[in-house]
Amino acid sequence: MRIQILILIAGLVLGACRSEKEAKVAKKDRVTVTNDGTDLPYRKVAKHEDHLVQFQYAEKYYANKDYFKAQTLYEEVIPKEVTTDIGRTSYFKYADCHYLQKDFYLAGYYFKQFHKKYN
Repeated sequence: MRIQILILIAGLVLGACRSEKEAKVAKKDRVTVTNDGTDLPYRKVAKHEDHLVQFQYAEKYYANKDYFKAQTLYEEVIPKEVTTDIGRTSYFKYADCHYLQKDFYLAGYYFKQFHKKYN
């Protein structure tokens, strides 16, 4: 009987530790951008319909040096904002994300395409 109680207590303690660890991982995957302080996980932002929200989060990820996430969000914004300043900024930073991730071949390609498109 004592062994069963000890096993039950140990299970509860380990379960609580795991939940705390999962909560830390979930917090790491969130970025706050909106004025009301609400957080959206990266996966929801990537599927978000409003490309301006995606751009805001891409800028935040870029500033936090999370270039992979920023790159995928810029990739979503570029086709929707081709002729605007947002599109121009997104395209340049998209190429820069490749460069900062040491993917020099694609970085060179996208910088060249940026120069052709916007100059």
